[in-house]
Amino acid sequence: MSTDRDVTRIVRSWLEEGATALPDRVLDTVLDQLPATPQRRAWWPARRSNPMNLLRIAMAAAAVVVIAVVGINLMPNQGVGPPVSTPSAVISPTTSASPSASGDMAVPGPDLMMAPGTYLIQDPFPLRVRLTVGKGWASWSGNVASGAAIYKGSPDFPGGLGLVVVIVDNVYADACDPAKGLLDPPLGSTVADLAEALSNQPRTAATAPTDVTVDGFSGSYLEYSATTSTTECPNDLTRWPTVAGPREALTNEHDRVWIVDVDGTRLVIDAFSFPDTTAADQAELQAVVDSIQIEPPTAGSSPSPLP
Repeated sequence: MSTDRDVTRIVRSWLEEGATALPDRVLDTVLDQLPATPQRRAWWPARRSNPMNLLRIAMAAAAVVVIAVVGINLMPNQGVGPPVSTPSAVISPTTSASPSASGDMAVPGPDLMMAPGTYLIQDPFPLRVRLTVGKGWASWSGNVASGAAIYKGSPDFPGGLGLVVVIVDNVYADACDPAKGLLDPPLGSTVADLAEALSNQPRTAATAPTDVTVDGFSGSYLEYSATTSTTECPNDLTRWPTVAGPREALTNEHDRVWIVDVDGTRLVIDAFSFPDTTAADQAELQAVVDSIQIEPPTAGSSPSPLP
C-alpha cells in the first residue's frame, strides 16, 4: 500500500500551502516519528476503503500536531523561556492483562496487544469461551455481543491470519451481493443447516462437512474460500450477519470453520488465513483453536437478536 507515500505528500502539501515552511530537517524528523500503519479491514461492517480514508485523515492531522511540537522544540530559543518538553506523539499499542471475574484475562479492546495467556470471551456474549494465545496476538474487536476476533501480525492479505468466535443465525443468499438479502426462508437452527448453507453459498468452494468435536461438544467442520476474482466481485464477500454488522471476508481468504451445538446454542469458530500465511503461523492458529474451552449458556440467557 502507499500509505507512507500518501502521508508524506499530505504533510509536504500542508507545509507548502502555508505562509512559511519549516526547514527540511524538521519535516524529516516529523516523518520519521509517524507510525507506518498497515491496512486493516474492519472485522464486521466497514469496507476497507473507509478505514483507509479515515486513517489518512487521522495521520495527516497527527502530522500537523507533531509538526507543531517538533517545530517548537527544534527552533532556536527566542528568550521566552526554556523549550517545552512534551510526551511523544507516537503511542504504542497497550497490552491488556486485566483479569476477568474468573481469573482469566479479559479480551482487550479493539487493536490492543494481548499478553500471552488464557483469555475469556464472556458477557455480553451468551457463552463463555476460553482460548490461549502466545506472543504477538492482538484483539481485533474486543469482547462484544457478537463474540470476539483476534489476529496475529495482520488480519489481511497476503499473509495474515486470525480467529473469529461468533453465533450465526442466517447467511447471505449471495456473498458477493448482500443487496439480495439473507436466505429466505431463513436456515434452520441445527449445525447441519448452517454447514449446508455455507457449503452452498454462491461464489464459494467448500469441502463436504465432516463430524467434529470441540471440547466435548459435537458439530461439523468444513473449509471454504472464494471462487470469484476481485474483478467479478469487487467488494469483500459478505458471509453472515451479526448484531454488530456483516462478517466480511476477502476474496482470497481461506476459512476453516467449526460449527458446534452448545446445549442448543450454535457456536461458530472461524480460523482464517491467506496464501502466504506461513506453516508456522498456521500451526499456531490451530493451537489456539485446540486450546478452546466452552461453557454452556447460563439459565435464562440467549443469543442477542439480530437487527
